[in-house]
Amino acid sequence: MSKMDNIKIRLSSQKDLKTVNKLFWLLTLYNRKNRPKDEVKQRRDEEAEKNLSNEEAKKVFSNKNCYFLVAETNDKEIIGYGYIDKSKSRIVIEELYVKKEFRRKGIGKKILTGLENYLKKNKLRAMVEVFPWNKKAIRFYNKNGYRTKFIVLEKKGF
Repeated sequence: MSKMDNIKIRLSSQKDLKTVNKLFWLLTLYNRKNRPKDEVKQRRDEEAEKNLSNEEAKKVFSNKNCYFLVAETNDKEIIGYGYIDKSKSRIVIEELYVKKEFRRKGIGKKILTGLENYLKKNKLRAMVEVFPWNKKAIRFYNKNGYRTKFIVLEKKGF
């Protein structure tokens, strides 16, 4: 049995906040690095962006309308997360992230399945929003049965 077979997907708890904060920041760095320059409204300095990432993680954790899962190894290391915010008008899978060294091992699929099970149980549609430049995420979701339903256009300067 490989180490990846022992990955547990579970509901997050308040004790996970510090670790999830770090994962939120890793996702922020990934987006910052890969996002086309013309899509960035304003460049914040790294410290301001890190504080914003920490605040976002705290806000999500304190929101009773968020269904938040974490992927955890036998050693209790949190290596990924995914969540749904039920307070929005359209319920979508908000984020799904797996640490780089654990990708392509089925962990993202396990988190996604956990989120989909919740949606199915609550008779909600499974939808996700992905940046058009994030080809890896688009391939991941396509591989897991997701198809483009509509395209959102945004006007620059607003």
